[in-house]
Amino acid sequence: MHPSSLVQQPTVFVDEGNSSAASDEGSSTAPAYQESLPGYEDAVMTDVAKGGAPCDGHDGHDHIVQFWETEEYLFNIVVGFVAPALTARVAVVIIATKEHLAGVEAKLVERGFNVAKRQQRGQLTLIDALDALSVLQLKDGTISATKFQELVGTLIRRLDRQYQGRICVFGEIVDILAARGQYDRSVDLEELWNGLQERHSFTLLCGYNLNNFRDQAHKDAFLNVCSTHSKVTPGEGFSDLADNPADQNTMVAILMQKSKALEKEIERRKAAEAALHNSLKVLSNHAQEALCRERDVYRTLLSILPVGVYGIEFGDDDDFFINRRFSEIVGRSQVEIRINGWQDAVHPEDRERLASDWPFSECQHCTLTGKYEYRFVLSDGSLRWVAGETATNMDEDGNVRGYVHTILDITELKHIEKERLEAKEAAEEHQRHRAEEAEKHKEQQDQWIDSLCHELRNPLNGINGNVELLEMGLEVRRTALDKIPMTVVGVHSLREQLTLDQECVHAISKCVAHQKVITDDVLNLSKLELGKITLENIEFDPKSTLADVAKMFEAQATRKGLDLRLNFPISDIRIKGDPHRLSQIVVNLLANALKFTDSGNITLALEIAERKPKHTLLRVSVKDTGIGLTTEEAAMLFQRFAQPSSTTHEYGGSGLGLFLSKGLVELMGGSISVETEKLMGSEFIFTFQGEPVASAAPTLAWREKSNSSLTSHRSLDVLEKALAAHVIRREIETILVVEDNELNQRIMLRFLQSKGYTVLIANNGLEALSQYERAHLIFMDIQMPVMDGLTATSEIRRLERLRHPSSRIPIVGLSGNARQDHVATALQRGMDEYITKPVKRARIYEVIEHFEGIRSKGGG
Repeated sequence: MHPSSLVQQPTVFVDEGNSSAASDEGSSTAPAYQESLPGYEDAVMTDVAKGGAPCDGHDGHDHIVQFWETEEYLFNIVVGFVAPALTARVAVVIIATKEHLAGVEAKLVERGFNVAKRQQRGQLTLIDALDALSVLQLKDGTISATKFQELVGTLIRRLDRQYQGRICVFGEIVDILAARGQYDRSVDLEELWNGLQERHSFTLLCGYNLNNFRDQAHKDAFLNVCSTHSKVTPGEGFSDLADNPADQNTMVAILMQKSKALEKEIERRKAAEAALHNSLKVLSNHAQEALCRERDVYRTLLSILPVGVYGIEFGDDDDFFINRRFSEIVGRSQVEIRINGWQDAVHPEDRERLASDWPFSECQHCTLTGKYEYRFVLSDGSLRWVAGETATNMDEDGNVRGYVHTILDITELKHIEKERLEAKEAAEEHQRHRAEEAEKHKEQQDQWIDSLCHELRNPLNGINGNVELLEMGLEVRRTALDKIPMTVVGVHSLREQLTLDQECVHAISKCVAHQKVITDDVLNLSKLELGKITLENIEFDPKSTLADVAKMFEAQATRKGLDLRLNFPISDIRIKGDPHRLSQIVVNLLANALKFTDSGNITLALEIAERKPKHTLLRVSVKDTGIGLTTEEAAMLFQRFAQPSSTTHEYGGSGLGLFLSKGLVELMGGSISVETEKLMGSEFIFTFQGEPVASAAPTLAWREKSNSSLTSHRSLDVLEKALAAHVIRREIETILVVEDNELNQRIMLRFLQSKGYTVLIANNGLEALSQYERAHLIFMDIQMPVMDGLTATSEIRRLERLRHPSSRIPIVGLSGNARQDHVATALQRGMDEYITKPVKRARIYEVIEHFEGIRSKGGG
C-alpha cells in the first residue's frame, strides 16, 4: 500500500475567502456545546478572538497528550479540538480507527458541520490509523522514519503550504501501539512527530487510553510517553481544575492520600499475589505430577494394547500419536510412519473403497464414525486383515478436535473364517454325499432285509414241512403198532418210515444250522460295528488251524466233485493270536468258494509275507475255478448288506460274510482283497499278524469251541485250579434246570433224563433258591420273570458263603445273548460257564463231563 493512498486528496482546493460564511457553519450549536468541552475549544476561540491562528498554542509547536478512559469523552475532546479550527478555516487532520472516525464524524454532524464538503475542500483529512500503522511499521516491529516522511511528512508539507501553518492534527496510532504493549514504538513515533514539528508549524493532539497504563509495570512507559509531549492533559475527573491553585493543591493532597492508599493496597495485593502464586505453584506442581502420571499410564496402556491406535489433533501438524502395536500391524516403524505415512500400505482395492473416509482422506472438522475391514500389503507381499474403527474427538462445545483410528489384526480370524466356510462347504458336500450313501445304503439294507427274510423263511419252511412229515410218520407208526401181532408188512412199513424220519431230522438239523449261521452273522455285525469284538492272544499253529478248517469242507467238496487242495510251503510255525477268528474268516471264504464253484478245484494256501522281531505277517489265499465276478460286481464286495445282483437269488446268503471277514482281518492287523474275472474264478487274499513264539511244547487250551458264541476259552489247568477249591467233589446226579420257557424245559429234561440224571425244574430264579441245595449242577436261564438268572446266581453264592463256605455248586448260564459284555457280567456275578442258545445236546453233555472230570480228579 502506497502511503499517499491513505490520504484523501481533495479534488479542488478553493480558498473561499469568505470567512464569515465559513464561520457561520456550526455556529448555531457551538455556544450550547462549549460548556461541556475541555479547554481546547476555549483556547482556540480565544486565539480566534485575538486574530491569531487556532491551535497555535504557545509557539505553534504544541504537542499535547490527552489521556481518556471512555470513548464518549474522547469524542468530545477531539470535537472540541477540531471544531473551532474547522470554523476558523484551519486545516484539520484526524488519524484514528474507523470506529473513532465514525464517532467523531457523528459528533461534528450533530454540530452542523458538513464533513463531506470539508473533505472535498481539503480542509478536513481523515486517515484510518490501522492502515497507516501497517505502512509505518516494518516486519521487525520498528517504525520506519522513511515511511513516516512519505505518509505524514508529505501531508503536513502540503497543508503547510496551503494553510500557512494553520494546521491541527489528532492522532492515535501511538495508542494502538500502546494497546499492543509496544510502548517503545509509541515513543519512537512521538519523536518522529516532534522532529516534524521542528520543520513545520502545526498543533498535535495525541490520545491515549489510560487503561493501557493501568499496571505498575507501565509506570516507566507512561513517564516516557509524557516526556515526549509539551503538554500533558489528564483524563476525566481532572480536566476541569483549570488554573485555580487552591483546587490544584487540594487535588494534589487528595492524590497523595490516594497514592498512599494505593501503595498500601499494592503491598497487600502483592502479599496476596505472592501467596496465591505459591498456592498456584503448588497446585500446578501437583497437577503437573498427576498429568505426568496419567501420561505415563496412558503411554503404557497404549504400548501394551493389542489394538493399534493412530490419532491426530487439529491445530498442529505434528500433533498425532501412534502406538507400538499400530506400527507392528502396518509393518512400518513409528519414524517411517511419521515421515512417509502409512495409508499407501493399504491394499489398493481397499484404499479406493475407503477413499472418502478419514484417515484415508483429508477431512477436518467433520464428525466421523465408521467400522470397516481392510487389508495391508506387507513388505514381503503377504496380506494382513484388520478391523478398523474411527471415532471423532470433540471438546465441550461440540467442536471437532481430532480423530482416533484403531485397527485390530483379524488375519487369523479371517483364516479361521475361510477354513470354517471351506469346512462348511466340505461338510455340506460330505452331507450330500452321506445322504446319497445313506439312500444307497437304505436301498441295500432293504434288499438285504428282503434277502435275509427269504433266507430265514426257507429254513423255517423246511423245519415246518419236516415237522408235518414227522407228524404224518407218527400216524403211520401208530397204525402199524396197533396191529398186534405185527405183520411183515407192518415191520417193513416201520422201517421205511424210520428212513423217512431220519431224512426229516437231518433236514431239520440243516435248517437249524443254516439259521444259526445267519443269526451269528447278524450278531457279529452288531459286535463289529459297536467295537465289541475282542481278539484272544493264545499260542497256536496256523497250519494246523487252516488244515482243520479244510477238513470241515472235504465231504461237501467231494459231493460236488471238487478237488480241495492245501498249499502250505512253510515249515511248522507257532504264533500268538486268535485261531477262532482266523478260522471264522477262512470258513466264510471256503463256504463262498464251494457255493460258487461247480467244477474244478479250490486251493487254500498259507505263506509267510514278512518276519519282524515283534510280529510275523502271514498271507492266506482261497482260490477257486468258479463263476467269477465282473469289475462292477467285485466293487460291491466287502460292503455291508451288498451282494452281486447276479448271485443274490440263485445262491442266497445274508450278504454279511465278506463284510465281517474284512472287519476281522483289519482287527488282526491285515488287509483283504480279491482278484477275479467273470467265468474264470476268483482268488481272495488276506493277511494277518501274529506274535512270534519260540519253539517249545504247545500250551494246551481247555478246548476249541465249535460254538462261535462261546467266548471263555480258558485253559483247562486254570479252570481246574479255579474250580477245584470251590466245586463239591461228588458224583453229579441231580441237575437243576432254571428256565421259564416250557418248550426249553422239555428239551433240557429229555436231554438230561436220557443220560440218567435226576432233573429238577424251576420256572424262575426265586423258585431256584428253594431247590438249589438239592442239585449238584445248575443250568440257569438269564432272562426270567419274578427273578432273573443273574440275581438268582448272586443270591445263591451269598447263601453258600453263609451256610456252606467250603462248597460251591457249578452254575452254567443259558442265554440267547452272546455279546462279550453279557458273558463277562454273567461270570462276574458267579456263573462258572456260559452257553448261548440254541443249545446242542453234545454241548450240554460236554459241560457236564467237564465238571464230572473236575470232581473225579479232585476225588482221586
